[in-house]
Amino acid sequence: MAMEKVAFRHKTDNTLKTDCRKTQGKHDAFPTYFCYDKEGNLETFKPGKQWEQVLVTKICFQNKLRDDIRVCIKIRGPQDKTDSYACMKTKGVLTAFKPDKNEWELIKADDHRCKPLLKKVDVPRNATITFTNNTDESRNHE
Repeated sequence: MAMEKVAFRHKTDNTLKTDCRKTQGKHDAFPTYFCYDKEGNLETFKPGKQWEQVLVTKICFQNKLRDDIRVCIKIRGPQDKTDSYACMKTKGVLTAFKPDKNEWELIKADDHRCKPLLKKVDVPRNATITFTNNTDESRNHE
């Protein structure tokens, strides 16, 4: 039975579980989910109604004026028509980021400018990450 990589977002507090697995046998009525704990072990996860499965994609943003590059993830829910972003800060902490399109350019993970950074600074594998949308902080530059 193959395990598909999935991610979940808590509906009320924006907590993310970025490193989970989904498995469903052909005779199973519902899928079974597993998420990595802080020690790197897979534990059974039951999302219930509080969690929604989201698509998490690794990306980068490059500042058009200073050429700074931020390592980020793009988060899209099942019915979302808009994307939300969280970018890495020091020590693997993700914070919400609302890029100004006049100031930041989105770079795909396989771009030569982004690819080396993703290998150095990665989304924490065994972490449950909480971020809040703080509009003042999203305007600050590191």
